[in-house]
Amino acid sequence: TMTAAAVPVTGPKYLPVDIIKSGTLVTLSWTPEFNTTYKVWASGNLVDWSTVDTGLPGPTYEEQLLPGRRFFRVEQE
Repeated sequence: TMTAAAVPVTGPKYLPVDIIKSGTLVTLSWTPEFNTTYKVWASGNLVDWSTVDTGLPGPTYEEQLLPGRRFFRVEQE
């Protein structure tokens, strides 16, 4: 007889982010949790994502914008 324990399936935890654009500078901000780091992702098409920074303690990330569209998401590590 075999028994299997239910294993919870968990995915990345993405955070709500406020975005402020000033000229060519974009600032992402979020509410950090104690003793937690964050990873910032960026995409030009919402399909292909690249990591742009990791190990951030929060609560902000800043980047100079390049021409074209850019989408961001912040993940709790």
